[in-house]
Amino acid sequence: MSNRLTIEQRARALQLLDLRFSLREVAAKIGKNVHHTSILRLKKKYEETKSIENKPKSGCSRKLTDCDERIIVRCIMTDECSTAVNVQKSLKVVDNIEVSKSTVRRALNRNGLFARVKHGHAYCWKKPEEALTTRHVKPTVKFGGESVFVWRCFTFLGVGYLCKIDGGLDAELYRRILDEDFLETLKYCDLNCSNIIFQQNNDLKHTAKRTLEWFEVNNIQLLSWPSEHLWNDVDRRLRQLNVEIRGNDALWEHISKIWNETSLEACTKLINTMPERINDVLKAGRGYTRW
Repeated sequence: MSNRLTIEQRARALQLLDLRFSLREVAAKIGKNVHHTSILRLKKKYEETKSIENKPKSGCSRKLTDCDERIIVRCIMTDECSTAVNVQKSLKVVDNIEVSKSTVRRALNRNGLFARVKHGHAYCWKKPEEALTTRHVKPTVKFGGESVFVWRCFTFLGVGYLCKIDGGLDAELYRRILDEDFLETLKYCDLNCSNIIFQQNNDLKHTAKRTLEWFEVNNIQLLSWPSEHLWNDVDRRLRQLNVEIRGNDALWEHISKIWNETSLEACTKLINTMPERINDVLKAGRGYTRW
């Protein structure tokens, strides 16, 4: 049996590479018989040709003309249609063109459009080099189901203490967490307050007068708006658990386990890429970034 990747598998592999998965991780996700060298060859071929199609062979002629493909691309790029199935139905009703959804996907791939995973496992169509825009991002609902409120931090030397918060969080409780969990994290990692840069967002609890005074007294330099990628990773790993989580206590146990299993490599990688992340944020202005 041939081990050649299908068009869909190639598009999926390029999508995962775009999300910074390693060659071996991509190969494992594509199929159990897929070797990482196949992913490497695909990557190099796409970089050279900007195509994931097989070389032309003798056989049936293409069902879609260049004009048809331009119609398909326009449907996606103008948000007239959001999926290959929608495009397929539109072609049949509006243009009297009857093709399969796979044919539509291949046409989009030939024109440099690939399905990218949105948060929540929905898909959007975009070119690999295209920046994320509002139309690529699906808003989420923050509440619903089981939930716990936690404070967490991580350093170049690994994850810090994870603190469960019962009830609400105000500026006073936040300063207590800094006094206890944060300073204990620094002590555990053998770090000095004056030698670190602490990143946090501009939540009112974080920017309260007495909170800022706390940082000043402890000689800690601040940098606003950090990346939330590590917590997104915890969220992704939590969703991948093949278990039913019942109750907030069970959810807390799973979160704690995943957090404490976070590798040192994951933390150092995030810290090392921080300059690149900041530059992307500055370039995007108020827009989205690939992170």
